[in-house]
Amino acid sequence: NDKQKPGGSVTLRVVCRIMKPIETEIKLGHTEKQLECKIAEKEATEAVLDESEKLRKDAIDQLSEKEQDIIKKAEELAEQQRLHGTELSAKDEEILNKASEIESKIQEIEEVQLALQAAELVK
Repeated sequence: NDKQKPGGSVTLRVVCRIMKPIETEIKLGHTEKQLECKIAEKEATEAVLDESEKLRKDAIDQLSEKEQDIIKKAEELAEQQRLHGTELSAKDEEILNKASEIESKIQEIEEVQLALQAAELVK
């Protein structure tokens, strides 16, 4: 019996059955916190997306108003251009009439001068 165990040694086998439920509870708590964070992140994302959508709609409405203003201004300018065109046409016609009168008077003067020259030649 050379292989005798030394005296006074005790072998213990300890199984802790309390640790597993505590580990599970810790993991559950961690998972719950992760879930809460994900829910908060989702809610924040939705709020930001809603705000973004609202701003986009506001921008579209403002652009629509600007487009209407631009269309109105374009119509006003077209009307003014038409009026100016009418005024210019009337002035052009008036100038043409005056030019015709001046040509008639020039022709009359030339005829009178020719008649005077003919009268002087007859003398």
